[in-house]
Amino acid sequence: MQTGKVSFEAVEMMVHEQIRQAHGEFTKWEDLSISFVDKDIKPYDTINLPVYELLKIDFLKSAFDSLSKMVSIKDQSSSTTTSAS
Repeated sequence: MQTGKVSFEAVEMMVHEQIRQAHGEFTKWEDLSISFVDKDIKPYDTINLPVYELLKIDFLKSAFDSLSKMVSIKDQSSSTTTSAS
């Protein structure tokens, strides 16, 4: 990039594809246990994929359904409180 022979966009596109390929391989692993550590991580660069690309569609649908139910319950609770006033 420093010499101008390749653009940032080209590098970004290649890294995106590498992330997608690695993610595809990781999802094939069986008996995988993942844990997370609360740690402040400073990015090295701005190259990243949106989270939705890394989540399975079934998970997204389930999360959306749960969120919809919570909003519906809150709306019902709000309207009950308003009409009781």
